[in-house]
Amino acid sequence: LGRTLLNLERVDVGFVAERALAMEISLPDTRYPSPEARIAFHRRTVDAIRAIPGVRSAAASSTLPLSGNDMAIGFRIEGRPVRDDDHGNAAYHAISPDYFTTMGMRLLRGRVFTERDDEHRRGVIVISDTMARTYWPNEDPLGKRITVSYGNTGVREVVGVVADVKESAVSEPARAEMYTPFAQTPWPFFTVVVRADHDPAPLAAALRSTIARLDPEQPPGDVQTLGYFVREATAQPRFTATLAAAFALLATVLAGLGIYGVLAYGVAQRRR
Repeated sequence: LGRTLLNLERVDVGFVAERALAMEISLPDTRYPSPEARIAFHRRTVDAIRAIPGVRSAAASSTLPLSGNDMAIGFRIEGRPVRDDDHGNAAYHAISPDYFTTMGMRLLRGRVFTERDDEHRRGVIVISDTMARTYWPNEDPLGKRITVSYGNTGVREVVGVVADVKESAVSEPARAEMYTPFAQTPWPFFTVVVRADHDPAPLAAALRSTIARLDPEQPPGDVQTLGYFVREATAQPRFTATLAAAFALLATVLAGLGIYGVLAYGVAQRRR
């Protein structure tokens, strides 16, 4: 158990957890009923947080890896027959352009999103390395076209491939993952992630006050570090290892007392 826990602590989760904060935001339909309203608030939020002193970069995603909010969506590859037994799906994230940089994720091929990949441009998508190797094992996925099963957002061209991340558990194998621009696929919720120059903890109050300034009726969500998500992902094996160690220590103490009692009794008998 100790070796297992040590190995989990050394697993590459695919992003840099140090000096990063995350805050969840949920947009009520009463004030943000349309995609245009959600996109506008999403942009204002990211721009305002990026301007906070001490913030190196800021971005947003519909969900974050290891946060407990795992979202998988089906997709179809253009030019391939659709079979009843073929139900392709992948972990899905709608992100802002600076998401990969802020999360510390590596670009392997192609490009990441820019501000030009907005709601008025053609649909684009970035996929993970595992998705590329799974569905295009012997060919280059760049330029291939995918339809994501979310609304009627149309066909998307693969423009980049990024390294895998751990989505829901540190011990799980890599999964297929896909990313689309938030402006092209707006959601009624998203999580802001901030990369700080130094200790990010003092920025928590600034994040909350920024949201209150943008919309006084919008309650800010919980603020956590990315390191918190990583620790929570290994909390169960850490608890199991700690519990086993406690029982092992108790057993050692009881065994020691038992041996001492037997030896003490033997010495007493010999003296008599």
